[in-house]
Amino acid sequence: MCGTPGYVAPEILHGEMSDSKSDIFSIGVIFYNILTGRALFPGMEHKEILKKNSNNDLKNAMKCIINLPSQAQDLLLKLLVTDKKKRPTAK
Repeated sequence: MCGTPGYVAPEILHGEMSDSKSDIFSIGVIFYNILTGRALFPGMEHKEILKKNSNNDLKNAMKCIINLPSQAQDLLLKLLVTDKKKRPTAK
């Protein structure tokens, strides 16, 4: 398993192999960081960050994106969806 805590797709943390859909999730995390200036899965320790990341806990994220344009919110939520089959493709 490889990846940066807070940026890795949840399926990787659950033991699945990474693929292009995993990269789409990571792009979503970076997009969130750019739009809000905040970490998507904040925490003081790696363990805390990984737990939020593994559970794809977006509760705090929703509070931070409420004032963004609806198109940005829509894209962000599509990139960060837990079920990788429902994420957009890079094609």
